[in-house]
Amino acid sequence: MADRLALFNHPDWNSSGKLVSPDSFLIDQVIGLLNQAEEGCQVRMTVSGWDVANSQVQYDGILNAMKNAVARGCDLKFVAPMLWTPDPDDPEDKIEWYQMLADADVIPELDKLYRGNIRHWPGSQELCRNINHNKFLCFSQLRGAESQPKWVVANMSCNWRYRDRDRPNDMLLFAEDRGIYLAFLRYWQALWMASGKAQTLPKFKHVYEDVAGGLKVYFLPLPDGSTDPVLDLLNSVIVTSETKVRVVMATWGYGGRGKTILDKLLSLSDAGADVRIIAHHELQFTHEEEWRRCSLDPLDDVNTYGYCETTQAVWEKMAAQGLVRWAKSSSHSKYILVDGPLVGGGADKHKVVFTGPLNFGNPVTYSDCAMAENVVVIRDDAAIYQRYLDNFNWLCQEAWLTSNLTLCGD
Repeated sequence: MADRLALFNHPDWNSSGKLVSPDSFLIDQVIGLLNQAEEGCQVRMTVSGWDVANSQVQYDGILNAMKNAVARGCDLKFVAPMLWTPDPDDPEDKIEWYQMLADADVIPELDKLYRGNIRHWPGSQELCRNINHNKFLCFSQLRGAESQPKWVVANMSCNWRYRDRDRPNDMLLFAEDRGIYLAFLRYWQALWMASGKAQTLPKFKHVYEDVAGGLKVYFLPLPDGSTDPVLDLLNSVIVTSETKVRVVMATWGYGGRGKTILDKLLSLSDAGADVRIIAHHELQFTHEEEWRRCSLDPLDDVNTYGYCETTQAVWEKMAAQGLVRWAKSSSHSKYILVDGPLVGGGADKHKVVFTGPLNFGNPVTYSDCAMAENVVVIRDDAAIYQRYLDNFNWLCQEAWLTSNLTLCGD
């Protein structure tokens, strides 16, 4: 396993919102990592959404892989989503995206498997909407792998739910990096303690930085007075005729933080940067096998306002500006790519990958009521940057609607 590796799945969706060809590659990676965890391995996991009903266990195999890891003697602990079981007498009782679907037959299996080693994240309503939006796994060592790497971290954009599993997503794998492993492990321990006491997550003051390795990780919620990591990056961009900015975003609200981010991107474009944006644009699900597309017309907001994952005003403002190349996609990734000089970085161009589960939604505050998330920033790793750029260009080809400025890819 390489020290750093960027991975992506490539499902095929048609223009009517139908899944033509699924791709479980990233879920298979999770299963593969669990299968390589041998006796004595410490495994720490968290995810914000998981469907683990009987009908889907065979489909993704994650539950079986976890059970087998425990049977082999792994020390496995899991900060799981809020548990939800459907009420058959209440048709309005529907699962939320931050919950875990487990039918009555599976719950005893989970209880027997973990015996105190699973903690479900507290509900959001009673705890100030402090939702755990992280999706990562930490392994002390994978002795079942050929290279037997230590200190492995898998951080991803995808939940373990049928809808997110079948949308384009990304995963970053780190191995043999004790610093980032311990940083994620400390953060996981904070999540574990908060879920066990059913309390809001304390402000997490630790920001991990490896200057020599060009790596920085933010763990949210940050202390009061902290600045938004997205705006920190965008405000550091120096515009030249060669500056490039690429954005892929799953949820983008227009108001407060989302508007500020969009305005900054448009201002970079106005100043001469080559800015291109892919945003997710679908309505909330109608039933479990189909989601409807939002309006094909970026200026048409009829019957879509408040339902689209990317607010209609985002498209309207990009269309009015007329310079940014954009595309509508089913992607669930959330990343930014920057190729150009940066404030404090000298005159040289830099290549930056900014990724993690953090959306451009609003609000994301840096207080006790904030979302619990992480952001990974990798600077001047040419291989990782190229992998993400290739993924951006693939998403442009797969997009179901693009601006009239030709395709958004290079």
